[in-house]
Amino acid sequence: MTVDPKFVDAGHGKYQLAPGSPLIDAGNTSPLAPGESNLDRAGLPRIVDGNADGIARRDVGAFEFKP
Repeated sequence: MTVDPKFVDAGHGKYQLAPGSPLIDAGNTSPLAPGESNLDRAGLPRIVDGNADGIARRDVGAFEFKP
């Protein structure tokens, strides 16, 4: 199955997730592995509650959605 990740502007290299992206909080809830960075590619916290459901989960991709 293929879904549109809804990047901010992939045509211009902006691969951050836009509001409504199906990749927001679509990762797992496990803690970070030893040595795994707690920051995303923008230098911001990696695991946040991007969809406001009360559960902080990883987003799929290099950037964590910031509501």
